[in-house]
Amino acid sequence: MSKKPLGKDKFGMQKVMRLSDYFGDSLGQFALNAISGLVGQLTYFYTDKVGMAAGAVATMFLIAKYLMHLRI
Repeated sequence: MSKKPLGKDKFGMQKVMRLSDYFGDSLGQFALNAISGLVGQLTYFYTDKVGMAAGAVATMFLIAKYLMHLRI
């Protein structure tokens, strides 16, 4: 089942996304923004409150990301 063509906008430019595409993209952007904020807050906590070195925090996050990639 093929979707109908999108057509052109009021300026004559070809449309490339539907409203549902914009909605899905906005949900993805929200999730990325939330995770970025969380990582920033955790970095602040570990460096300023706990007193860890920034390199140690970065290494810890790198190892955690690698282990999550392996799904251990």
